[in-house]
Amino acid sequence: MSSSGSELGEFDRVRERRGGRSERVRVAVMGAVRQILQDSGYGALTHRAVAAAAYVDNATIYRRWPTRPQLVSDMLRDLSSDLVPVPDTGSINGDLTAYLSSVLAMLTTPGTKKLAQSIFAASIEGDDVVAVVLADFWQERFSGSYKMLDRAIGRGELPAMLDHAAIMDALVAPAWFRTFISRMPVGEEFQKRCVMAALAQAQTEK
Repeated sequence: MSSSGSELGEFDRVRERRGGRSERVRVAVMGAVRQILQDSGYGALTHRAVAAAAYVDNATIYRRWPTRPQLVSDMLRDLSSDLVPVPDTGSINGDLTAYLSSVLAMLTTPGTKKLAQSIFAASIEGDDVVAVVLADFWQERFSGSYKMLDRAIGRGELPAMLDHAAIMDALVAPAWFRTFISRMPVGEEFQKRCVMAALAQAQTEK
């Protein structure tokens, strides 16, 4: 058998093994989506390219993820859950500090930074569906982080009536601005100022 025939046979065997296990298919596809976005950008993200990279049948991908934005949406959810966990340190200062540190670690990792840039570029360049996916993703992600604030209310560290979104904006928006716009340092002193700004925002709502 020729080398190309052997490679094709291996492709089919891997595809068959993964196709029989839904979770393995999902993990393989999400990994392929992330790699394509990091390496080549949103324009290169096609179902055929994902199928080849993930060793999954093209029809399987179309069936589970009919559009490119759906592929991006699921990949973002997996990525955020892995890289930005919601901490529970026992204090609001500790929680906000740990959360911001995780956000910055995600944003400053070269592969993840390039991934974010390619997705933002797609939304800025006129892909309205991707823009909606991003908005929904961040709303969902921030809603999860609100648990930190609710726990702090329960401990008496924060007032009961809060604008959760405004507090999280005060915490993380400067990190995004410095990472992608101003390119200024995001070290320890900067992070302390962000946490102080978020806590100050909370106290204005008493």
